[in-house]
Amino acid sequence: MTDPIRFLTSLGQALSATNLYGAGHPARERAINQVWDHLTELQRDDPNPTFSFLDDEILYRQQALRDYKSWDWARRLAKVGVCTSSWWAAPLPPTPAKCGSSTGPASGSAR
Repeated sequence: MTDPIRFLTSLGQALSATNLYGAGHPARERAINQVWDHLTELQRDDPNPTFSFLDDEILYRQQALRDYKSWDWARRLAKVGVCTSSWWAAPLPPTPAKCGSSTGPASGSAR
């Protein structure tokens, strides 16, 4: 599995876990930690990874990720207005207050 695919898989799991479980739940915390670990791995080769979410496609480095065609989370993110997600610098250690926030320095940012 490539790093972008591994990251997106863990991102989907983290989004699902944060919807299912309240703050502090072990499954939620594991999923959040895992997505940050995979983001860090991805950033070893690509310090500023950018994903574009279209209705039925995801672009990474302007190339379609065929393995993720019709990924449910791409449609959900596009529906709420997340067209492009860029991640800069080394991510901060995950904390519930910063997860999913674009306000902290070096945190994942969606625009």
